Amino acid sequence: MSSLRFTEEMDGHLLFDPAESDHERGRRRGEQAGTAVMFHLTIEVDDTAAFHADPAHRASARGWVKLGGEAFAVTAGEFNLFPDTDHPRKREMRYRLPFTGADGRAMVLSGEKHVQDEEGFDVWRDTTTLLTELRDEATGERVAIGILRLTAGDFLRQMTTVGWDGTAAPLAFGSFFAKNLWQAYGAQRLPDTPKRRAPAPRTSPIPLREEIVPYTTEDDFTGHLVRVRHADREPDLGPVYMAAGSSVRTNIFRAPIEINIVEALVDAGYDVWLNEWRASFEHARNAWSLDEGALYDHPEGVRTVVRVTGAEKIKALVHCQGSSSFFMGLVSGKMPQVDTVVCNAMALHPVVHPLSKAKIVGLTPLMGLVADYVDISWGIRPQNWLSHLIRSWVRATNRECDNLVCRISSFFYGYSRSAMWDHAKLSRETHDWLTDEFEWIPIRFFRQMRRSILRGHLVWDRKRDGVPRDLCAQPPQTDARITFLQGTSNRCFSPESQARSFAWFDRHQPGRHQLREMRGYGHFDCWMGDDAPRDVFPIVLDALADEPVPGVNIVPSAVTPVA
Repeated sequence: MSSLRFTEEMDGHLLFDPAESDHERGRRRGEQAGTAVMFHLTIEVDDTAAFHADPAHRASARGWVKLGGEAFAVTAGEFNLFPDTDHPRKREMRYRLPFTGADGRAMVLSGEKHVQDEEGFDVWRDTTTLLTELRDEATGERVAIGILRLTAGDFLRQMTTVGWDGTAAPLAFGSFFAKNLWQAYGAQRLPDTPKRRAPAPRTSPIPLREEIVPYTTEDDFTGHLVRVRHADREPDLGPVYMAAGSSVRTNIFRAPIEINIVEALVDAGYDVWLNEWRASFEHARNAWSLDEGALYDHPEGVRTVVRVTGAEKIKALVHCQGSSSFFMGLVSGKMPQVDTVVCNAMALHPVVHPLSKAKIVGLTPLMGLVADYVDISWGIRPQNWLSHLIRSWVRATNRECDNLVCRISSFFYGYSRSAMWDHAKLSRETHDWLTDEFEWIPIRFFRQMRRSILRGHLVWDRKRDGVPRDLCAQPPQTDARITFLQGTSNRCFSPESQARSFAWFDRHQPGRHQLREMRGYGHFDCWMGDDAPRDVFPIVLDALADEPVPGVNIVPSAVTPVA
Protein backbone atom coordinates (compact mmCIF):
# COMPACT_ATOMS: atom_id res chain seq x y z
CA MET A 1 0.00 0.00 0.00
CA SER A 2 1.44 3.40 -1.00
CA SER A 3 0.83 6.72 0.76
CA LEU A 4 1.65 10.38 0.23
CA ARG A 5 1.76 13.48 2.44
CA PHE A 6 2.55 17.19 2.20
CA THR A 7 2.28 20.35 4.33
CA GLU A 8 0.20 23.36 3.32
CA GLU A 9 -0.14 26.85 4.79
CA MET A 10 -2.63 29.53 3.75
CA ASP A 11 -3.52 32.88 5.28
CA GLY A 12 -5.99 35.69 4.75
CA HIS A 13 -8.78 37.59 6.48
CA LEU A 14 -12.32 36.86 7.69
CA LEU A 15 -15.13 39.21 8.58
CA PHE A 16 -17.08 38.25 11.70
CA ASP A 17 -20.49 39.35 10.49
CA PRO A 18 -23.19 36.68 9.96
CA ALA A 19 -25.09 39.05 7.67
CA GLU A 20 -22.25 39.19 5.13
CA SER A 21 -22.48 36.57 2.34
CA ASP A 22 -19.86 37.69 -0.20
CA HIS A 23 -16.39 36.18 0.23
CA GLU A 24 -14.40 39.00 -1.41
CA ARG A 25 -16.29 41.69 0.49
CA GLY A 26 -15.73 39.72 3.68
CA ARG A 27 -11.99 39.55 2.95
CA ARG A 28 -11.71 43.30 2.34
CA ARG A 29 -13.71 44.27 5.41
CA GLY A 30 -11.89 41.65 7.47
CA GLU A 31 -8.54 43.09 6.38
CA GLN A 32 -9.71 46.56 7.38
CA ALA A 33 -10.78 45.17 10.76
CA GLY A 34 -7.48 43.33 11.17
CA THR A 35 -9.08 39.86 11.64
CA ALA A 36 -6.35 37.67 10.22
CA VAL A 37 -6.66 33.90 9.91
CA MET A 38 -4.27 31.17 8.79
CA PHE A 39 -3.88 27.40 8.91
CA HIS A 40 -0.97 24.98 8.89
CA LEU A 41 -1.92 21.47 7.80
CA THR A 42 -0.35 18.13 7.07
CA ILE A 43 -2.49 16.51 4.36
CA GLU A 44 -2.05 12.75 4.06
CA VAL A 45 -3.33 10.14 1.64
CA ASP A 46 -3.02 6.86 3.55
CA ASP A 47 -3.76 4.63 0.56
CA THR A 48 -3.32 6.17 -2.89
CA ALA A 49 -5.24 3.36 -4.63
CA ALA A 50 -8.26 3.88 -2.36
CA PHE A 51 -7.94 7.65 -2.80
CA HIS A 52 -8.18 7.38 -6.59
CA ALA A 53 -11.08 4.89 -6.41
CA ASP A 54 -13.06 7.04 -3.95
CA PRO A 55 -15.38 9.46 -5.85
CA ALA A 56 -14.82 12.03 -3.09
CA HIS A 57 -10.98 11.64 -3.27
CA ARG A 58 -10.60 12.13 0.49
CA ALA A 59 -7.40 12.81 2.41
CA SER A 60 -6.92 13.51 6.11
CA ALA A 61 -5.90 16.96 7.35
CA ARG A 62 -4.37 17.70 10.75
CA GLY A 63 -2.54 20.71 12.14
CA TRP A 64 -3.83 24.00 13.48
CA VAL A 65 -5.95 27.05 12.68
CA LYS A 66 -4.84 30.47 14.01
CA LEU A 67 -7.48 33.10 14.77
CA GLY A 68 -6.78 36.37 16.59
CA GLY A 69 -3.22 35.28 17.26
CA GLU A 70 -4.32 32.06 19.03
CA ALA A 71 -3.80 28.60 17.50
CA PHE A 72 -6.42 25.84 17.76
CA ALA A 73 -5.67 22.18 17.02
CA VAL A 74 -7.24 20.42 14.01
CA THR A 75 -7.09 16.65 14.49
CA ALA A 76 -9.85 15.23 12.27
CA GLY A 77 -9.90 17.50 9.25
CA GLU A 78 -10.71 16.39 5.71
CA PHE A 79 -9.40 17.51 2.33
CA ASN A 80 -11.10 16.55 -0.96
CA LEU A 81 -9.04 16.94 -4.12
CA PHE A 82 -11.25 17.25 -7.21
CA PRO A 83 -14.22 15.15 -6.02
CA ASP A 84 -16.26 13.68 -8.88
CA THR A 85 -18.99 15.94 -10.28
CA ASP A 86 -21.24 15.96 -13.34
CA HIS A 87 -19.66 19.18 -14.62
CA PRO A 88 -17.17 18.34 -17.41
CA ARG A 89 -14.94 21.41 -16.92
CA LYS A 90 -15.28 22.47 -13.29
CA ARG A 91 -13.25 21.05 -10.41
CA GLU A 92 -13.10 21.84 -6.70
CA MET A 93 -10.75 21.43 -3.77
CA ARG A 94 -12.57 21.29 -0.44
CA TYR A 95 -11.36 21.71 3.14
CA ARG A 96 -13.22 20.91 6.35
CA LEU A 97 -11.27 21.72 9.50
CA PRO A 98 -13.07 21.21 12.85
CA PHE A 99 -11.59 22.65 16.05
CA THR A 100 -12.63 23.84 19.51
CA GLY A 101 -12.60 27.63 19.93
CA ALA A 102 -11.40 29.68 22.87
CA ASP A 103 -14.90 29.73 24.37
CA GLY A 104 -15.23 25.92 24.14
CA ARG A 105 -17.55 25.98 21.12
CA ALA A 106 -17.07 23.37 18.38
CA MET A 107 -16.26 25.29 15.20
CA VAL A 108 -15.57 24.34 11.58
CA LEU A 109 -13.39 26.29 9.17
CA SER A 110 -14.40 25.20 5.68
CA GLY A 111 -13.35 26.35 2.25
CA GLU A 112 -13.50 25.65 -1.46
CA LYS A 113 -11.15 26.37 -4.37
CA HIS A 114 -13.15 26.64 -7.60
CA VAL A 115 -11.04 25.39 -10.51
CA GLN A 116 -12.75 26.51 -13.72
CA ASP A 117 -11.53 28.11 -16.94
CA GLU A 118 -12.60 31.73 -17.39
CA GLU A 119 -11.23 34.74 -19.25
CA GLY A 120 -7.46 35.19 -18.96
CA PHE A 121 -4.90 32.92 -17.34
CA ASP A 122 -6.65 31.96 -14.11
CA VAL A 123 -5.19 28.57 -13.18
CA TRP A 124 -2.88 30.07 -10.52
CA ARG A 125 -5.62 32.22 -9.01
CA ASP A 126 -8.11 29.34 -8.90
CA THR A 127 -5.73 26.81 -7.31
CA THR A 128 -4.46 29.26 -4.66
CA THR A 129 -7.69 31.05 -3.63
CA LEU A 130 -9.79 29.49 -0.87
CA LEU A 131 -13.32 30.82 -0.39
CA THR A 132 -13.61 30.37 3.36
CA GLU A 133 -16.34 30.31 6.00
CA LEU A 134 -16.30 29.78 9.76
CA ARG A 135 -19.37 28.07 11.18
CA ASP A 136 -20.70 26.84 14.50
CA GLU A 137 -20.53 23.06 14.14
CA ALA A 138 -23.60 22.41 16.31
CA THR A 139 -25.99 24.86 14.64
CA GLY A 140 -24.40 25.28 11.21
CA GLU A 141 -24.66 29.06 11.65
CA ARG A 142 -22.09 31.07 9.70
CA VAL A 143 -19.95 33.15 12.02
CA ALA A 144 -17.40 34.64 9.60
CA ILE A 145 -16.62 34.78 5.88
CA GLY A 146 -13.59 35.69 3.78
CA ILE A 147 -10.73 34.40 1.64
CA LEU A 148 -7.40 32.67 2.31
CA ARG A 149 -4.62 32.53 -0.26
CA LEU A 150 -1.48 30.55 -0.98
CA THR A 151 1.48 32.74 -1.96
CA ALA A 152 4.20 31.75 -4.42
CA GLY A 153 6.64 31.40 -1.54
CA ASP A 154 4.20 29.18 0.36
CA PHE A 155 3.79 27.02 -2.73
CA LEU A 156 7.55 26.55 -3.16
CA ARG A 157 7.88 25.59 0.51
CA GLN A 158 4.95 23.19 0.13
CA MET A 159 6.73 21.37 -2.70
CA THR A 160 9.69 20.66 -0.38
CA THR A 161 7.41 18.93 2.15
CA VAL A 162 6.06 16.22 -0.15
CA GLY A 163 6.86 12.71 1.09
CA TRP A 164 5.66 9.25 0.15
CA ASP A 165 5.85 5.52 0.70
CA GLY A 166 5.80 3.44 -2.47
CA THR A 167 7.45 4.52 -5.70
CA ALA A 168 4.17 4.78 -7.64
CA ALA A 169 2.53 7.22 -5.19
CA PRO A 170 3.94 10.56 -6.45
CA LEU A 171 3.47 9.65 -10.13
CA ALA A 172 -0.13 8.51 -9.61
CA PHE A 173 -0.99 11.55 -7.49
CA GLY A 174 0.71 13.96 -9.90
CA SER A 175 -1.02 12.37 -12.89
CA PHE A 176 -4.39 12.68 -11.17
CA PHE A 177 -3.75 16.36 -10.40
CA ALA A 178 -2.51 17.15 -13.92
CA LYS A 179 -5.37 15.29 -15.60
CA ASN A 180 -7.98 17.29 -13.71
CA LEU A 181 -6.26 20.58 -14.51
CA TRP A 182 -6.20 19.62 -18.21
CA GLN A 183 -9.88 18.80 -18.09
CA ALA A 184 -10.64 22.16 -16.49
CA TYR A 185 -8.32 24.37 -18.54
CA GLY A 186 -7.01 22.40 -21.51
CA ALA A 187 -10.28 22.27 -23.46
CA GLN A 188 -10.60 24.79 -26.24
CA ARG A 189 -13.48 27.19 -26.27
CA LEU A 190 -15.68 25.92 -29.06
CA PRO A 191 -18.72 27.20 -30.88
CA ASP A 192 -21.93 25.30 -30.42
CA THR A 193 -21.58 21.80 -31.84
CA PRO A 194 -24.33 19.80 -33.52
CA LYS A 195 -26.86 18.23 -31.19
CA ARG A 196 -27.94 14.62 -31.46
CA ARG A 197 -30.37 14.23 -34.29
CA ALA A 198 -33.70 12.53 -33.79
CA PRO A 199 -33.80 9.09 -35.43
CA ALA A 200 -35.00 9.25 -39.00
CA PRO A 201 -38.61 8.11 -39.28
CA ARG A 202 -38.85 4.52 -40.41
CA THR A 203 -41.84 2.29 -40.92
CA SER A 204 -41.31 -1.17 -39.50
CA PRO A 205 -42.24 -4.02 -41.83
CA ILE A 206 -44.22 -5.55 -38.97
CA PRO A 207 -46.50 -3.83 -36.41
CA LEU A 208 -44.76 -3.42 -33.05
CA ARG A 209 -45.70 -2.43 -29.51
CA GLU A 210 -43.04 -1.20 -27.12
CA GLU A 211 -42.75 -0.32 -23.45
CA ILE A 212 -39.99 0.80 -21.08
CA VAL A 213 -39.45 -1.35 -17.98
CA PRO A 214 -37.07 0.22 -15.42
CA TYR A 215 -35.01 -1.70 -12.88
CA THR A 216 -32.70 -0.83 -9.99
CA THR A 217 -29.59 -2.89 -9.30
CA GLU A 218 -28.10 -3.94 -5.98
CA ASP A 219 -25.59 -1.07 -6.24
CA ASP A 220 -28.45 1.43 -6.85
CA PHE A 221 -27.97 1.99 -10.57
CA THR A 222 -31.22 2.60 -12.46
CA GLY A 223 -31.29 1.00 -15.89
CA HIS A 224 -34.17 0.07 -18.13
CA LEU A 225 -35.29 -2.55 -20.60
CA VAL A 226 -37.10 -1.83 -23.86
CA ARG A 227 -39.70 -4.54 -24.38
CA VAL A 228 -40.69 -5.08 -28.02
CA ARG A 229 -43.56 -7.37 -29.08
CA HIS A 230 -45.78 -7.93 -32.09
CA ALA A 231 -48.73 -5.54 -32.03
CA ASP A 232 -51.24 -8.06 -33.40
CA ARG A 233 -50.37 -11.29 -31.60
CA GLU A 234 -48.79 -12.58 -28.44
CA PRO A 235 -45.28 -14.06 -28.59
CA ASP A 236 -45.26 -17.85 -28.51
CA LEU A 237 -41.49 -18.52 -28.31
CA GLY A 238 -40.75 -16.83 -25.00
CA PRO A 239 -38.44 -13.96 -23.99
CA VAL A 240 -35.10 -13.08 -25.59
CA TYR A 241 -32.81 -10.83 -23.57
CA MET A 242 -30.47 -8.59 -25.63
CA ALA A 243 -27.47 -6.47 -24.65
CA ALA A 244 -25.17 -4.32 -26.80
CA GLY A 245 -21.60 -3.23 -26.21
CA SER A 246 -19.63 -0.14 -25.24
CA SER A 247 -20.19 3.41 -26.57
CA VAL A 248 -23.53 2.41 -28.13
CA ARG A 249 -27.13 1.72 -27.10
CA THR A 250 -29.42 -1.14 -28.04
CA ASN A 251 -30.67 0.89 -31.00
CA ILE A 252 -27.58 -0.52 -32.73
CA PHE A 253 -29.69 -3.68 -33.19
CA ARG A 254 -32.37 -1.66 -34.99
CA ALA A 255 -30.63 -0.51 -38.16
CA PRO A 256 -32.72 1.00 -41.00
CA ILE A 257 -32.46 -2.08 -43.19
CA GLU A 258 -35.16 -4.24 -44.79
CA ILE A 259 -35.89 -5.98 -41.48
CA ASN A 260 -33.55 -5.64 -38.50
CA ILE A 261 -32.71 -8.33 -35.97
CA VAL A 262 -35.23 -7.06 -33.39
CA GLU A 263 -38.02 -7.13 -35.94
CA ALA A 264 -36.90 -10.56 -37.19
CA LEU A 265 -37.05 -11.98 -33.65
CA VAL A 266 -40.46 -10.42 -32.98
CA ASP A 267 -41.78 -11.70 -36.31
CA ALA A 268 -40.55 -15.19 -35.44
CA GLY A 269 -42.61 -15.11 -32.24
CA TYR A 270 -40.19 -13.90 -29.56
CA ASP A 271 -40.80 -11.43 -26.73
CA VAL A 272 -37.73 -9.17 -27.10
CA TRP A 273 -36.12 -7.36 -24.14
CA LEU A 274 -33.33 -4.86 -24.89
CA ASN A 275 -31.28 -3.92 -21.83
CA GLU A 276 -29.91 -0.39 -21.68
CA TRP A 277 -27.31 -1.28 -19.04
CA ARG A 278 -24.93 1.29 -17.63
CA ALA A 279 -22.59 1.18 -20.63
CA SER A 280 -25.38 2.54 -22.85
CA PHE A 281 -25.11 6.22 -23.75
CA GLU A 282 -28.81 6.45 -22.91
CA HIS A 283 -27.42 7.08 -19.42
CA ALA A 284 -25.23 9.88 -18.12
CA ARG A 285 -21.50 9.27 -18.24
CA ASN A 286 -20.37 6.85 -15.57
CA ALA A 287 -17.05 5.10 -15.02
CA TRP A 288 -18.40 1.58 -15.58
CA SER A 289 -16.36 -1.57 -15.86
CA LEU A 290 -17.38 -5.01 -17.08
CA ASP A 291 -17.73 -6.01 -13.42
CA GLU A 292 -20.86 -3.92 -12.85
CA GLY A 293 -22.55 -5.37 -15.92
CA ALA A 294 -21.64 -8.91 -14.85
CA LEU A 295 -22.66 -8.66 -11.20
CA TYR A 296 -25.51 -6.14 -11.25
CA ASP A 297 -26.96 -4.98 -14.57
CA HIS A 298 -27.35 -8.27 -16.46
CA PRO A 299 -28.50 -10.34 -13.46
CA GLU A 300 -31.07 -7.70 -12.53
CA GLY A 301 -32.14 -7.33 -16.15
CA VAL A 302 -32.65 -11.09 -16.42
CA ARG A 303 -34.54 -11.20 -13.10
CA THR A 304 -36.79 -8.40 -14.33
CA VAL A 305 -37.62 -10.27 -17.54
CA VAL A 306 -38.41 -13.43 -15.56
CA ARG A 307 -40.53 -11.55 -13.04
CA VAL A 308 -42.58 -9.66 -15.64
CA THR A 309 -43.09 -12.53 -18.08
CA GLY A 310 -43.36 -15.40 -15.61
CA ALA A 311 -40.96 -17.46 -17.75
CA GLU A 312 -38.85 -19.98 -15.86
CA LYS A 313 -36.07 -19.92 -18.46
CA ILE A 314 -35.10 -17.29 -21.03
CA LYS A 315 -32.77 -16.96 -24.02
CA ALA A 316 -30.15 -14.28 -24.63
CA LEU A 317 -28.55 -12.60 -27.67
CA VAL A 318 -25.53 -10.53 -26.63
CA HIS A 319 -22.90 -8.58 -28.54
CA CYS A 320 -19.31 -7.42 -27.84
CA GLN A 321 -18.94 -5.88 -24.35
CA GLY A 322 -22.58 -6.64 -23.67
CA SER A 323 -21.49 -10.22 -24.33
CA SER A 324 -18.23 -10.14 -22.35
CA SER A 325 -19.84 -8.60 -19.25
CA PHE A 326 -22.77 -11.01 -19.62
CA PHE A 327 -20.42 -14.01 -19.77
CA MET A 328 -18.49 -12.88 -16.69
CA GLY A 329 -21.76 -13.06 -14.78
CA LEU A 330 -22.94 -16.24 -16.53
CA VAL A 331 -19.86 -18.34 -15.75
CA SER A 332 -19.92 -16.99 -12.16
CA GLY A 333 -23.39 -18.47 -11.63
CA LYS A 334 -25.25 -15.16 -11.57
CA MET A 335 -27.90 -15.99 -14.20
CA PRO A 336 -29.23 -19.55 -13.76
CA GLN A 337 -32.47 -18.49 -15.51
CA VAL A 338 -30.69 -18.33 -18.89
CA ASP A 339 -30.72 -21.62 -20.80
CA THR A 340 -29.69 -20.50 -24.30
CA VAL A 341 -27.16 -17.86 -25.37
CA VAL A 342 -26.09 -16.54 -28.77
CA CYS A 343 -23.07 -14.28 -28.50
CA ASN A 344 -21.21 -12.31 -31.13
CA ALA A 345 -17.61 -11.05 -31.39
CA MET A 346 -16.27 -11.91 -27.93
CA ALA A 347 -17.22 -13.91 -24.86
CA LEU A 348 -14.35 -14.60 -22.43
CA HIS A 349 -11.17 -14.41 -24.52
CA PRO A 350 -10.31 -11.01 -26.06
CA VAL A 351 -7.87 -11.67 -28.91
CA VAL A 352 -6.89 -8.69 -31.04
CA HIS A 353 -4.50 -7.98 -33.89
CA PRO A 354 -0.91 -7.18 -32.77
CA LEU A 355 -1.35 -3.55 -33.88
CA SER A 356 -4.51 -3.23 -31.78
CA LYS A 357 -2.73 -4.84 -28.85
CA ALA A 358 0.17 -2.39 -29.14
CA LYS A 359 -2.31 0.48 -29.28
CA ILE A 360 -4.32 -0.48 -26.20
CA VAL A 361 -1.22 -1.44 -24.21
CA GLY A 362 0.66 1.72 -25.12
CA LEU A 363 -2.04 4.39 -25.40
CA THR A 364 -4.32 3.51 -22.49
CA PRO A 365 -1.91 4.70 -19.75
CA LEU A 366 -1.24 7.92 -21.69
CA MET A 367 -4.93 8.62 -22.31
CA GLY A 368 -5.61 8.00 -18.63
CA LEU A 369 -3.27 10.87 -17.73
CA VAL A 370 -5.44 13.45 -19.47
CA ALA A 371 -8.97 12.02 -19.66
CA ASP A 372 -11.50 9.85 -17.86
CA TYR A 373 -13.52 9.26 -21.03
CA VAL A 374 -13.12 9.22 -24.78
CA ASP A 375 -15.97 9.69 -27.21
CA ILE A 376 -16.57 8.28 -30.68
CA SER A 377 -18.96 11.16 -31.41
CA TRP A 378 -16.03 13.58 -31.32
CA GLY A 379 -16.23 13.14 -35.08
CA ILE A 380 -19.27 15.48 -35.13
CA ARG A 381 -19.23 16.92 -31.59
CA PRO A 382 -15.65 17.85 -30.62
CA GLN A 383 -15.46 18.90 -26.98
CA ASN A 384 -11.87 19.68 -26.02
CA TRP A 385 -8.24 19.76 -27.10
CA LEU A 386 -8.00 15.96 -26.99
CA SER A 387 -10.97 15.53 -29.32
CA HIS A 388 -9.43 17.94 -31.82
CA LEU A 389 -6.09 16.14 -31.63
CA ILE A 390 -7.70 12.76 -32.34
CA ARG A 391 -9.92 14.18 -35.10
CA SER A 392 -6.88 15.68 -36.79
CA TRP A 393 -4.95 12.42 -36.55
CA VAL A 394 -7.83 10.36 -37.93
CA ARG A 395 -8.43 12.82 -40.76
CA ALA A 396 -4.78 12.58 -41.74
CA THR A 397 -4.41 8.80 -41.48
CA ASN A 398 -7.80 7.35 -42.39
CA ARG A 399 -9.65 8.47 -45.52
CA GLU A 400 -11.91 5.46 -45.92
CA CYS A 401 -15.15 7.48 -46.01
CA ASP A 402 -16.66 10.90 -45.32
CA ASN A 403 -18.07 9.89 -41.89
CA LEU A 404 -15.70 10.93 -39.08
CA VAL A 405 -17.63 8.94 -36.48
CA CYS A 406 -17.08 5.84 -38.59
CA ARG A 407 -13.38 6.63 -38.95
CA ILE A 408 -12.87 7.42 -35.24
CA SER A 409 -14.55 4.13 -34.29
CA SER A 410 -11.91 2.37 -36.39
CA PHE A 411 -9.19 4.31 -34.55
CA PHE A 412 -10.41 3.34 -31.07
CA TYR A 413 -11.61 -0.20 -31.72
CA GLY A 414 -9.55 -1.67 -34.52
CA TYR A 415 -6.21 -1.84 -36.25
CA SER A 416 -7.11 -0.72 -39.77
CA ARG A 417 -9.70 0.99 -41.90
CA SER A 418 -13.22 -0.49 -41.90
CA ALA A 419 -12.48 -2.00 -38.49
CA MET A 420 -16.13 -2.17 -37.45
CA TRP A 421 -17.87 -3.10 -40.70
CA ASP A 422 -17.35 -3.72 -44.39
CA HIS A 423 -18.52 -0.52 -46.08
CA ALA A 424 -19.68 -2.49 -49.09
CA LYS A 425 -22.27 -4.20 -46.92
CA LEU A 426 -23.84 -0.96 -45.64
CA SER A 427 -26.27 1.25 -47.53
CA ARG A 428 -25.69 4.98 -47.58
CA GLU A 429 -28.71 5.42 -45.32
CA THR A 430 -27.30 3.04 -42.73
CA HIS A 431 -23.83 4.55 -42.94
CA ASP A 432 -25.32 8.00 -42.21
CA TRP A 433 -27.59 6.59 -39.48
CA LEU A 434 -24.73 5.10 -37.46
CA THR A 435 -23.23 8.60 -37.04
CA ASP A 436 -25.60 9.11 -34.11
CA GLU A 437 -25.18 5.66 -32.61
CA PHE A 438 -21.80 6.04 -30.87
CA GLU A 439 -20.72 8.10 -27.87
CA TRP A 440 -18.54 7.88 -24.74
CA ILE A 441 -16.42 5.11 -23.22
CA PRO A 442 -14.65 5.36 -19.84
CA ILE A 443 -10.89 4.92 -19.69
CA ARG A 444 -11.58 2.51 -16.82
CA PHE A 445 -12.97 0.03 -19.35
CA PHE A 446 -9.88 0.30 -21.55
CA ARG A 447 -7.68 -0.36 -18.51
CA GLN A 448 -9.64 -3.53 -17.74
CA MET A 449 -9.52 -4.66 -21.37
CA ARG A 450 -5.79 -3.96 -21.48
CA ARG A 451 -5.20 -6.28 -18.51
CA SER A 452 -7.53 -8.89 -20.01
CA ILE A 453 -5.76 -8.90 -23.37
CA LEU A 454 -2.39 -9.28 -21.67
CA ARG A 455 -3.79 -12.12 -19.49
CA GLY A 456 -5.47 -13.92 -22.40
CA HIS A 457 -8.96 -13.92 -20.88
CA LEU A 458 -11.26 -11.50 -19.07
CA VAL A 459 -10.25 -10.40 -15.59
CA TRP A 460 -12.15 -8.57 -12.88
CA ASP A 461 -11.54 -4.84 -12.64
CA ARG A 462 -10.94 -5.32 -8.92
CA LYS A 463 -11.19 -8.09 -6.34
CA ARG A 464 -14.75 -9.27 -5.89
CA ASP A 465 -16.25 -11.35 -3.11
CA GLY A 466 -18.49 -14.30 -3.93
CA VAL A 467 -17.23 -14.88 -7.48
CA PRO A 468 -14.37 -16.96 -8.91
CA ARG A 469 -11.17 -14.94 -8.65
CA ASP A 470 -9.97 -16.38 -11.98
CA LEU A 471 -12.90 -16.70 -14.38
CA CYS A 472 -11.30 -19.48 -16.41
CA ALA A 473 -9.70 -21.53 -13.63
CA GLN A 474 -12.79 -23.67 -12.97
CA PRO A 475 -15.78 -25.05 -14.94
CA PRO A 476 -18.49 -22.55 -15.92
CA GLN A 477 -21.25 -22.25 -13.34
CA THR A 478 -24.00 -22.47 -15.94
CA ASP A 479 -25.67 -25.20 -18.00
CA ALA A 480 -26.80 -22.79 -20.73
CA ARG A 481 -26.37 -23.96 -24.32
CA ILE A 482 -24.21 -21.44 -26.19
CA THR A 483 -23.67 -20.54 -29.82
CA PHE A 484 -20.54 -18.50 -30.52
CA LEU A 485 -20.82 -16.32 -33.64
CA GLN A 486 -17.60 -15.18 -35.32
CA GLY A 487 -17.35 -12.84 -38.27
CA THR A 488 -14.38 -14.02 -40.30
CA SER A 489 -13.55 -10.40 -41.24
CA ASN A 490 -13.84 -8.94 -37.73
CA ARG A 491 -11.01 -6.41 -37.27
CA CYS A 492 -12.10 -5.38 -33.78
CA PHE A 493 -11.81 -8.77 -32.06
CA SER A 494 -10.10 -11.55 -33.98
CA PRO A 495 -12.26 -14.57 -34.87
CA GLU A 496 -9.82 -16.43 -32.62
CA SER A 497 -11.59 -14.80 -29.64
CA GLN A 498 -14.73 -16.86 -30.15
CA ALA A 499 -12.77 -19.96 -31.14
CA ARG A 500 -10.93 -19.90 -27.80
CA SER A 501 -14.10 -19.37 -25.78
CA PHE A 502 -15.85 -22.19 -27.63
CA ALA A 503 -12.87 -24.48 -27.01
CA TRP A 504 -12.90 -23.63 -23.30
CA PHE A 505 -16.63 -24.37 -22.93
CA ASP A 506 -16.36 -27.48 -25.10
CA ARG A 507 -13.56 -28.81 -22.90
CA HIS A 508 -15.78 -28.52 -19.83
CA GLN A 509 -19.11 -29.42 -21.51
CA PRO A 510 -18.24 -31.43 -24.64
CA GLY A 511 -20.82 -31.65 -27.41
CA ARG A 512 -23.13 -29.04 -25.90
CA HIS A 513 -22.12 -25.84 -27.71
CA GLN A 514 -21.45 -24.66 -31.24
CA LEU A 515 -19.24 -22.21 -33.10
CA ARG A 516 -20.77 -20.58 -36.19
CA GLU A 517 -18.88 -18.59 -38.81
CA MET A 518 -20.27 -15.59 -40.65
CA ARG A 519 -18.10 -15.56 -43.76
CA GLY A 520 -17.09 -12.09 -44.93
CA TYR A 521 -18.76 -10.30 -42.01
CA GLY A 522 -17.03 -8.07 -39.48
CA HIS A 523 -17.96 -6.69 -36.08
CA PHE A 524 -21.21 -4.78 -36.61
CA ASP A 525 -22.28 -5.40 -40.21
CA CYS A 526 -23.80 -8.71 -39.14
CA TRP A 527 -26.57 -6.57 -37.59
CA MET A 528 -26.76 -3.67 -40.03
CA GLY A 529 -25.61 -5.00 -43.40
CA ASP A 530 -28.17 -4.96 -46.20
CA ASP A 531 -27.84 -8.73 -46.68
CA ALA A 532 -27.71 -9.60 -42.96
CA PRO A 533 -31.41 -10.63 -42.88
CA ARG A 534 -30.60 -13.40 -45.37
CA ASP A 535 -27.00 -14.23 -44.40
CA VAL A 536 -26.91 -13.87 -40.62
CA PHE A 537 -30.36 -13.75 -39.06
CA PRO A 538 -31.21 -17.37 -40.01
CA ILE A 539 -28.10 -18.46 -38.08
CA VAL A 540 -29.33 -16.56 -35.01
CA LEU A 541 -32.87 -17.97 -35.24
CA ASP A 542 -31.51 -21.48 -35.67
CA ALA A 543 -29.19 -21.05 -32.70
CA LEU A 544 -32.06 -19.88 -30.50
CA ALA A 545 -34.14 -22.92 -31.48
CA ASP A 546 -34.58 -25.70 -28.94
CA GLU A 547 -32.55 -28.37 -30.71
CA PRO A 548 -29.63 -26.99 -32.74
CA VAL A 549 -26.88 -29.28 -33.93
CA PRO A 550 -23.66 -28.73 -31.94
CA GLY A 551 -20.36 -28.51 -33.79
CA VAL A 552 -17.61 -26.31 -35.08
CA ASN A 553 -17.59 -23.94 -38.06
CA ILE A 554 -21.02 -24.87 -39.36
CA VAL A 555 -21.43 -22.45 -42.27
CA PRO A 556 -24.90 -22.38 -43.91
CA SER A 557 -24.89 -22.05 -47.68
CA ALA A 558 -26.76 -18.75 -47.35
CA VAL A 559 -23.62 -17.11 -46.00
CA THR A 560 -21.61 -15.36 -48.71
CA PRO A 561 -18.11 -16.87 -49.03
CA VAL A 562 -15.05 -14.68 -48.80
CA ALA A 563 -14.03 -13.57 -52.29
